Amino acid sequence: MKIQVNTDSLVDGNQGRIDSVSASVTRGMDRFKDQITRIEVHLSADKPSAMAEQQCALEVRIENRQPITVTHKAPSSDLAVKGAIEKMKSALVRSNGRNKPF
Repeated sequence: MKIQVNTDSLVDGNQGRIDSVSASVTRGMDRFKDQITRIEVHLSADKPSAMAEQQCALEVRIENRQPITVTHKAPSSDLAVKGAIEKMKSALVRSNGRNKPF
């Protein structure tokens, strides 16, 4: 499972932050790791301010299926990542009923 983290110009994209986000996504998606080939994480902010709302978009690519995308907005990027992971887990469980099992 490959994870790629992208940030816009309003989000700090230093290596420590990227490693932290990658680790969170890896832990959160561990249950599905055998079917997931790639996860793209997109972190963005709505304005250049410490009070800006943060957004995390996750796109998961699964073998022989269309990609699944979710987004979550929160006051901090950590909460946005956590919320997006929870939404993705729910989306993957729902898609399981329509496709082959995980």
